[in-house]
Amino acid sequence: MKVKFHSSDGLSLGADERRELDTRVRERLTRHERFVTRATLYFSPSEERLADGTPRYTRCGIELRLAGRRPLKVRQTGPTAAPAANRALQKMLRIVERRVGRAEQQARAG
Repeated sequence: MKVKFHSSDGLSLGADERRELDTRVRERLTRHERFVTRATLYFSPSEERLADGTPRYTRCGIELRLAGRRPLKVRQTGPTAAPAANRALQKMLRIVERRVGRAEQQARAG
C-alpha cells in the first residue's frame, strides 16, 4: 500500500509529521491491506481566519483506492493536520469496514 501526502495554500507538513501520519495510516489500515492499494491525504487551510490572520482549521481529505473498486473519499477538519487526519481516518475506516465486510460476507456465502 502506498501512502501519499499533498498540501496546498501554503500549508506544509514537516518530515516528522508526515512520518507519524504515514505510520498511523498504515497501522489503522493493516487489517484491510490486501484490499487497499493507495491512500492519499490532502491537507489545506480553511478559509475562515482568526484575528491574527492564521487559518482557524486545517482540512484533511483522504482518498482510498481499493483494488478493483471506485475510490472512497472523506473530508474532516481539525485545529491542526494531525487531529484532522485522525478524524478523517476514523470516518474512512467505518466506510471501509462496511464495504470490505460486506464483500467478504458475500464471498463466504456464495
